[in-house]
Amino acid sequence: MIRRPPRSTPKPSSAASDVYKRQAYHLSWFMFENDFFQYTQGLVDDSVWDAKLKAFENWYNTCDLRPLYVRRSKYMPAAFITLIESFPDKCAE
Repeated sequence: MIRRPPRSTPKPSSAASDVYKRQAYHLSWFMFENDFFQYTQGLVDDSVWDAKLKAFENWYNTCDLRPLYVRRSKYMPAAFITLIESFPDKCAE
């Protein structure tokens, strides 16, 4: 009998991983819009808001997913877009 090494767990396909990444990106923007709304209503503490701003900037500068932001931004509040696009654009470099 030929002994074979145990099968390793197969890696997820690149396509599946891309879909997951895109879904996470979309979901994050929905949550960020909600965070922005809550902040404008005075429901978020400034220290929490500062942390969220860093997350916003990080997602905005995820260059391979920027086209998704551009498409979604058509449906975002103008004040939120102004905030997001005030961050340094590391994708333009």
